[in-house]
Amino acid sequence: MLELKKNIDAISKDMQLYKKLADNKESNYFQLVKILNQISITSKQIENFVNLGLNDWVSKEQQSLESAKAKLTFEFGTALADELSKNGLKLEGIFPDYKVKTFFVAAELQTGKCKLWYGNKEEYLGETALNALVVKKALFTANERITKRDFEDSKFFQKLYKAYENAIVKQHKSVGENVGIISLLLELNFLNQNSNFLNDPRKTSFVEYPREFFSYDLFRLKGRQKDNLTLNLSIATREQNRSRNTYLWVPSDDSIHGNVYSQIAFRRTN
Repeated sequence: MLELKKNIDAISKDMQLYKKLADNKESNYFQLVKILNQISITSKQIENFVNLGLNDWVSKEQQSLESAKAKLTFEFGTALADELSKNGLKLEGIFPDYKVKTFFVAAELQTGKCKLWYGNKEEYLGETALNALVVKKALFTANERITKRDFEDSKFFQKLYKAYENAIVKQHKSVGENVGIISLLLELNFLNQNSNFLNDPRKTSFVEYPREFFSYDLFRLKGRQKDNLTLNLSIATREQNRSRNTYLWVPSDDSIHGNVYSQIAFRRTN
């Protein structure tokens, strides 16, 4: 590489001198011929290096980078597992795909980023730098945002039934009939708004209730039978599972294991 730089610098210097003397080719003929011959010699040296030496250099560097990749992937996984273990959390998987609780981490060496998901790549949460401490903080932030919200079993059941009532009225259905699970998510978003938004709808006063919130609330709902009503969730078909408009993933435990549902119905028990 040093020899290549030396030749490039030399050819650049000779070309500048050649251009300067070329204003009067007759008077500077012999000097110009000498410079041009030297430029030709140097250019062939550069060409030989590119054709031979550069290819060898690239090959060696590729092998070196593969070693660096192996070290980087091992150190990242080890560091992330160590950081999470400090809080009693277990990291599962191998580079580039990891799992912790209800979250999925996809590491990307090409971009130096990590993509975070709720569920097994169900709900995209964003990306962070490929850094164990940064990823840990992002996971804790996401976990706090999704799982630490105020929640009361009976209140959620009642609100979910109210959303169901609103949906069946709009769809000209009766209690006991199925409605799309995402249509209930839309109704819940409306029911969750406070008076500030309802009186003056603005983005700044909108209370978000995204898919991951609804998913986790359905998971932590302890009882699906209250006040002579039974909540039924229908597993999505393969066709329904193709569109996010027709399904919602819900964990079955505190991990990325779960079920995909498409419909909800409340049925009276008497």
